Amino acid sequence: ETVGNTIRGNSIHSNSREGIQTTDGGNRELEPPTISSVGPLTGSACPGCTVDIYSDSSDEGAVYEGWTAADADGSFTFEGSLSGPNVTATATDSDGNTSAFSQPRPARAP
Repeated sequence: ETVGNTIRGNSIHSNSREGIQTTDGGNRELEPPTISSVGPLTGSACPGCTVDIYSDSSDEGAVYEGWTAADADGSFTFEGSLSGPNVTATATDSDGNTSAFSQPRPARAP
């Protein structure tokens, strides 16, 4: 079990498996954020966590778009631009544990 592995602002993409994998207790298996909507991008993550936003053609993080913070309830909003076509997010807690990528969501509202 390894913890405190911070992965932020990287370009991670085109992997045959998950770009960030947290198993067997690694990074405390921190839950990935959930993206609720785009325009602006909103969602939920661990309370007080840093949420990094990425764009990718699939389900990882080819383009780093920026970051925001989840509030005490875990809600977050990111108002930056998104290059898409999909958007994903990771969460990093105060101990430096980074989650896997969230489920992808189209970067443009339907």
